[in-house]
Amino acid sequence: MFIKALARRAYLATAPEDSYFRAAAGFVIVNQDNKCLMLERSDVRGSFQFSQGGLDLDEEVQSGALRELFEETCITFNQITILGEVRPWLSYEVPKESIVGQTFRGQTLKWYVARLKDGVEVDISQASHPEFKSFKWIPSSEVVSHIHKIKNDMYVELMDHVQTILDHEKV
Repeated sequence: MFIKALARRAYLATAPEDSYFRAAAGFVIVNQDNKCLMLERSDVRGSFQFSQGGLDLDEEVQSGALRELFEETCITFNQITILGEVRPWLSYEVPKESIVGQTFRGQTLKWYVARLKDGVEVDISQASHPEFKSFKWIPSSEVVSHIHKIKNDMYVELMDHVQTILDHEKV
């Protein structure tokens, strides 16, 4: 199912500021060893996350996730193999004291899992939106310990789904 941003625009026109969750999409990228590509945020030292971001007006969900992936990591569609989609949308809420200057209360995300093709090198230094200062490959069992606390619960659930997708790939 694809969510169109037009419906969000109609809601946002009447929604009080900080009362809604922004629709977003992201990718969990794994390498051949099933380690996850984690990006260190430029604004929060030591805080890592997967590539993700808000959907543009009228943008299809998977297209938005691919756009964000390219903008943040320079990884293109041709450099990955999509393994699956996490069926439920997963959300996190920003604490009220952190909402200052934001127009949303949190995000609800559609996630995809993809494998980086053999021989592809990650180079975030050329990213058009340099939100991240570094990256590393982390075993899936350690991902949650690298996440900012406001996204912790969402990432716990996300990693359960990621593991299911990776287990299904082995069959």
